[in-house]
Amino acid sequence: MRCIALIPPVILAAIALAQNPAWESVEPKGPPHKRHEHAFVKVKDRFYALGGRRIQPVDIYNPQTKRWTMGKAPPLELHHFQALAHEGKVLVAGAFTGRFPKEVPVSNLYAYNPVEDVWELGTEIPKERRRGSAGAFLKEGKLYLISGLTDGHRSGWVPWFDEYDFQTKTWKVLPDAPRGRDHFQ
Repeated sequence: MRCIALIPPVILAAIALAQNPAWESVEPKGPPHKRHEHAFVKVKDRFYALGGRRIQPVDIYNPQTKRWTMGKAPPLELHHFQALAHEGKVLVAGAFTGRFPKEVPVSNLYAYNPVEDVWELGTEIPKERRRGSAGAFLKEGKLYLISGLTDGHRSGWVPWFDEYDFQTKTWKVLPDAPRGRDHFQ
């Protein structure tokens, strides 16, 4: 028993769940829109499903009430991106717009402000570094984009690694990743 006591409680809980999985059925009210190549992210106490093929409203899920509501649709079709929670907003970076297979990289960052239910046009991405289907993450006040595609589903796999500093509003090219990847999530 001493050996088990050394295992962190979180690991023990994961092991117990794996050995005896139990799913809880949740019947949300008001189903969300059907989406393809979209993103899903939690910002504060709500979950947001947004983007995907076609222009459609943001779907907002409240886990306390188990209800879906709708937010404003983006100003353009946004797909193949990772949504990030940033300063109370949903940040969209490294996205495509347009129809398969000729998707075009989006030229700017976009943010959905859930408090005001508005879409905000963000900083322009340098033309020579635009791509969709890129990996995106935030660290210490900066946005990082890694890899992606420059030409929809046709070609242009890139190993690029870029940093955006929100304070200085500047982009910085970092050393490339070992190989290009796309369709992050």
